[in-house]
Amino acid sequence: MTTVLPPPAPPLPSWPAPSARTELARWWLPVLVLVLGAGGGVLTERVQGALAGSWAHWGHAVAAWCLASFAVGALARRWRGAVAAAVATQLLLVVGFHAARAVQLLPVDEAAAVVWSVAGVAAGLVFGTVGWWWRAARQRLAALVLLAVVVPAAWAGTAVVDAVVDAVTVTC
Repeated sequence: MTTVLPPPAPPLPSWPAPSARTELARWWLPVLVLVLGAGGGVLTERVQGALAGSWAHWGHAVAAWCLASFAVGALARRWRGAVAAAVATQLLLVVGFHAARAVQLLPVDEAAAVVWSVAGVAAGLVFGTVGWWWRAARQRLAALVLLAVVVPAAWAGTAVVDAVVDAVTVTC
């Protein structure tokens, strides 16, 4: 009696070993988010009042914070990662700013921190997406149009957010 064996099963696909570049990509974006976020918040607090002339506005401009979210969004590989990195950057900017104030024994306004955190989540969503669009060459025009609309609005938004902070502070 002859036994017929079935043909051997095809080999299972093997996952490629992570390259050095892949391994680098796993840690450098979170480090950049931490540096731009917390470091940028501390730097913002320090330059307020320290810059002279027309440069003084940059110490209190929300556009500088939006630029950080745009940068990490542009460096992320996927849209979800871009948005997550941008939102985390915005929240760390708020934390770094208020931590620097606390270390200097300056008053920390909790209502302002909450309002800026909510605004930061919105800014992270928008600018993380725009940054990711910028990276995807087929969507550069959409990113440029969105930047042309959103950057001036973000620049003017500082006054709006300050008014909301003042209103929340007065009612609390």
